[in-house]
Amino acid sequence: DGQCAAAQILLAFAIDLHENGTAQSPILAPTTPYDYANAVAMPFLGEFSEIRFERLDTEDFSKRYAQLLSASSSPKHVAGCQALYQFLRRWELVPKFIRPRDHGTDPFPVATAIHANVIHLHEIDMLFAWLDGAEPTRLHQSARCALAVLEAIPLRVGELLSLRLDGIRIVDDAMEIDVAPRLSDPRLKSLESRRRVSITTRRGIKIVGDWLQRRLEEEGSLHPQSGYLFGD
Repeated sequence: DGQCAAAQILLAFAIDLHENGTAQSPILAPTTPYDYANAVAMPFLGEFSEIRFERLDTEDFSKRYAQLLSASSSPKHVAGCQALYQFLRRWELVPKFIRPRDHGTDPFPVATAIHANVIHLHEIDMLFAWLDGAEPTRLHQSARCALAVLEAIPLRVGELLSLRLDGIRIVDDAMEIDVAPRLSDPRLKSLESRRRVSITTRRGIKIVGDWLQRRLEEEGSLHPQSGYLFGD
């Protein structure tokens, strides 16, 4: 019946997320399939449990899917709806979604670009100038190191704070840094979050290198290799 079909689709959707990811991210973090499927499961069953999918027309599907979208504004629900729609369309289980006129600006199931905050080069230079002119305390030195890393590498806060002393090395004319190299580090957004990146500017290599040396001396024999770069 319709309820059984809707439940089967949800199960297939969850398995497909685990095996194939989404159109935007073929490899997902281990918990993402659960998060997406769990976010959309009950609203989807509420809207589609009595439906014969082979009989759905564009108008009926669009109204029901708009209701599904408006069930929550949480990021996991919106992303789950987008992934579910892509799955349904890929297997030709539903017609194309056309937003009903009375549903305003509900999230639309299309790929969305990430709009991160942009810091311009002259602003980075201003920050370095401010730090260079301040009293050379330990806090300011660690802040200079963090800024030098972030100038070269886009990192999340958790990734920055989890950088390890033994994950930083000089290779040729660059400084290589391992991001999230251990299972005990903060949960990764995706498997691609575990990566090796490089700093290539003289300023960046000098600042990070000086701070790295200080941290190695501070750790001494306690955690000479596995300690955190920002170990406070």
